[in-house]
Amino acid sequence: MSLALLASLLPTPATVLAMGTSTAPVAPTGSDPASSDPAMETAPTTNGTDPLLGNLEETSPSGDSSPIPLATNDAPDEIIITPTETAENTTAPATPLASTTPTGSLSITAPDEPANLGTGTPTIADGTIRGTLGEVKVTDTREAGIAAGWVASVSSAGFTAPDGLSIPASALSYNPGDITAPGTAIYIPNDQDHLSGVAAPVVTASEITGPNYAAWNPTITLRIPAGTLAGEYSAIITHSVL
Repeated sequence: MSLALLASLLPTPATVLAMGTSTAPVAPTGSDPASSDPAMETAPTTNGTDPLLGNLEETSPSGDSSPIPLATNDAPDEIIITPTETAENTTAPATPLASTTPTGSLSITAPDEPANLGTGTPTIADGTIRGTLGEVKVTDTREAGIAAGWVASVSSAGFTAPDGLSIPASALSYNPGDITAPGTAIYIPNDQDHLSGVAAPVVTASEITGPNYAAWNPTITLRIPAGTLAGEYSAIITHSVL
């Protein structure tokens, strides 16, 4: 516990030193003249001046006049120190903040095994190879509001062959096809004609009112550029969801 010292200056009342007044003694009535002692007689005053006390104002025996103050004592001002108790801890308690992040999880899965698109024959003109990738599934267990949703996206590297041959990722197209979605949401497929290393949306879910999931088996089409040499080409497609 700490103490704060507060100083206040208060004026001290002046101390009054009251002096009596000088009056001539009055002999009592019926006193014996022989008992009077000349030594007890008061020295005469001249024009109200007492030889011992100086010039004083003479008052009547009736006491109608108050004594005149002759001196004052000018004492210095007095300092009063008052301790004041202060709180040991002035820090307010922490205020909890509500989180708007929904509970649960959001995830996407795709086949672990490589998907074989098939074979093609190099031609003078562009050819195509087409195949399905396998089931891609988004699972959303979050307790979301009416405005919640998610977007599944795809990116791809270019095709490469052991001999250093390559086919760019832009030769790939992605078509989600039909979406199996028993959840409470609106699902919109987004075809991508030219994939790249930048993720592009392929399925969008909106107006979700609770836990849901959606699944699709996309069709992948590879356009074989004219003059492409024969070889075994491979590429990696990456799915993500936000």
